[in-house]
Amino acid sequence: MSTAGYKPYRHLKTLTGHQRAVSCVKFSNDGTLLASASLDKTLIIWSATTLSLLHRLVGHLEGISDLAWSSDSHYICSASDDRTLRIWDARPPFDCLKILKGHSDFVFCVNFNPQSNIIASGSFDETIRIWEVKTGKCVRVIRAHTMPVTSVHFNRDGSLIVSGSHDGTCKIWAAKDGGLLKTLIDDKDPSVSLLNSPPMGNSSLLQPSIAHSAYCITSTFSVTSGKYIVSGSEDKCVYLWDLQSKAMIQKLEGHSDTVVSVTCHPVENKIASAGLDGDRTVFISWSLEMDNDIQIKSQHFLDQLVLATMVSAENAMFISTIIGLFAICFGAVYKVGDASGWHPRFDYHKWASSYTFYVGDVIRFEYNYVFHDVREVTERNYKACNGTKAMATYYSGNDSFTMERPGRRYFICGFHDHCRHGQKVEIDVRGTSSPSPSPRLGPHPSPGGTPTGSLPLPPSPSPQNSAPFDDSSENSVSSLHFSSLLIATKSLVLVVLLFI
Repeated sequence: MSTAGYKPYRHLKTLTGHQRAVSCVKFSNDGTLLASASLDKTLIIWSATTLSLLHRLVGHLEGISDLAWSSDSHYICSASDDRTLRIWDARPPFDCLKILKGHSDFVFCVNFNPQSNIIASGSFDETIRIWEVKTGKCVRVIRAHTMPVTSVHFNRDGSLIVSGSHDGTCKIWAAKDGGLLKTLIDDKDPSVSLLNSPPMGNSSLLQPSIAHSAYCITSTFSVTSGKYIVSGSEDKCVYLWDLQSKAMIQKLEGHSDTVVSVTCHPVENKIASAGLDGDRTVFISWSLEMDNDIQIKSQHFLDQLVLATMVSAENAMFISTIIGLFAICFGAVYKVGDASGWHPRFDYHKWASSYTFYVGDVIRFEYNYVFHDVREVTERNYKACNGTKAMATYYSGNDSFTMERPGRRYFICGFHDHCRHGQKVEIDVRGTSSPSPSPRLGPHPSPGGTPTGSLPLPPSPSPQNSAPFDDSSENSVSSLHFSSLLIATKSLVLVVLLFI
C-alpha cells in the first residue's frame, strides 16, 4: 500500500563486520556517523556518508544490548550483559572514557538526556539508575518495575524519564528527584518492549502492529520526508507506517533473521536496520527521492565551478589580497589539535611545533565540558601536570585566548590523568605580528582573551583568578583589533558582493 507523493525506499548497501547478532543500530544526532552494537561484545562506528567502517570499540566482557549518542554526537554510551555501561569517545583515538558500575544484572537499555550531562539506564535487576556523566557516579537508583526494564527515554527538555518493562507498565518519572508521576497499563499487551520520543513532540509508546506476522521488535520515527513510523519485525522485514493514516505504506525485505533494531537518519531519507544471529548485518536503505537530491547537488556544484572559472585572474588576486588583509587585522586563529580538538592521547607538542605563533594570534580550545577543561599553569606545574594550582581554570567547552605578548604560555586539562596522557600544550609566542593568514581562521574571540562559549550551557564562571598577563593597554589594543575587524569585514563583504 502506498500514499500519494511517497518516495519508496530501496536497498543501498549491506554492512558486515559483526560476528554475532547486531542488537542495536543508531545514527548520530548530526547524521555523520552510524553506530552498531552486537552480542560479539563490540561496537562499530561507521561513516554515515561513505558507509565504511571507521573503528571498532572493544572492552565489554559480554554482549551489548543498547547504545546511545550524546546530543553533540561526540560520545557513545553502551549497555552490556556484563552489568556495566561504558562511555566512549566517538572521535579518534576512540577511548573508553568511563565505566559505570552498579547494576546487579544485565543492563538492557540506556539514553542520554538532551543536555548530555545525565545518563539513564534500565536493567534486568528491575531498576533505573541515573548517572552523572562528568563523574561517572550513580546519583539515584529508582526501584522502577517488577520485571526487567526494557526501555528508558527522556522527553524533549529532559525533565521527564519514561520507562517500559516486561511487567506490562509504562511509567513516567520526574528526572529531578526520581518521583513517580504516572503509570500506564495496557491489559491487552502485557509486555512493553519499546518506548521512543518523536523529534516533534513528547514521548510516545509504540505498540506492536497487527500487520506483522509476529510481534514488532523495535520502532522509530522518520520525519525527513513526511511523518512515518519505521519498525523492525520477527518476520525479517522492515515496515513503514504513515503516522496520520496508520496505514502500512512499504515493506522492506532482505534480512535473513529477525530485525531487532532500526534507525532513521536525522536529515536524509535513509534507514539502517539490524538482524539477529542468522543475519549479523546492517542494511542501509534509502529513498529514491535521494537520487534527485544527488543530481540537483551535482548540477549545483558544476554550475558554481563554471561561475568560478569566469572570474578573471586579476579579480581573484584582488579578493585574495582583501582576505589576507582581513586576517592580518586581528591575527590568526588556531584551533588546538586542529580537527582532533582537545582530548588525551594526542601529540600537542608536535602540533604546536608545526606552527609559529605571534602576538595577536588567538588559540582556541574546543572540547566537551563534561569530560575536559582548560587550565593555564606555570611551567613548573605544566611539567608536573599539577592542575590544583592553576592561574585560571576554564570550562565553557569553547575557550579562546589572545596572545597579548611574547613568551611561553602553558595549558593542561585538569581532569583525572588527562595531562599525563598528553592533554597539555605549550604555546611559544613570537614578538611580531603574524606575517600571513592562518588556514584556521574562525570567529574573532571576545576582546581581551576572555573565554568564550558556543554551547547552550549556563554561563561559565569566571576563572578562579584574573586572566594572566593583564595590562592597562589591553582594552585599547583589543578595541583597535575590533575596529580593524569591522572595517575588514565590511570591505570583504563589499568585494564578495561585487564579484559573485
